[in-house]
Amino acid sequence: MRKINCRNFTGFTLIEMLVVISIIGMLSALTMVNYKERENKSRTEAQAQKFASILKQAQSMALAGETIEGVRPTGFGIYIINSTSYVLFADMNGNMVRDLPTDNDIQIYTLTNNNVTISSLLTNIVFNLPTGKGNITGRTVSFLFNSVCKQTVLIDSANGQIDLIVCP
Repeated sequence: MRKINCRNFTGFTLIEMLVVISIIGMLSALTMVNYKERENKSRTEAQAQKFASILKQAQSMALAGETIEGVRPTGFGIYIINSTSYVLFADMNGNMVRDLPTDNDIQIYTLTNNNVTISSLLTNIVFNLPTGKGNITGRTVSFLFNSVCKQTVLIDSANGQIDLIVCP
């Protein structure tokens, strides 16, 4: 009978293969978790950037002294309707709040991601003509993803500043 020398065989043992496969599996799981978190953060940031852009549009409309149906309003602003929608409006009566039917709604915006919501104590943000400044200082509008703050729009309309900041 012939004796087989085990030292001549090359390759990996089953245990070595299982260890490598489990390490690859753990790395893949960590990557997927980080990918999902980054995707959620970028969706929230996009909604906050859009809101800040519409806010800056209201400010520039006030600075330009735009007219609505031939009438020059006293200001332009954003009214937060609820946690998922807001409206760009023209303040026709000068009271710095959205009053229907006196004030004109220019466009209604709705958040496109169901998990993103707006959290704010503010409901009216108005910029006056001709300065483009308002009466809001140091107030924030936060954008939440699944109730966790991801992005904040900082409004200092007295100085005309609108900034995006990451939640602490």
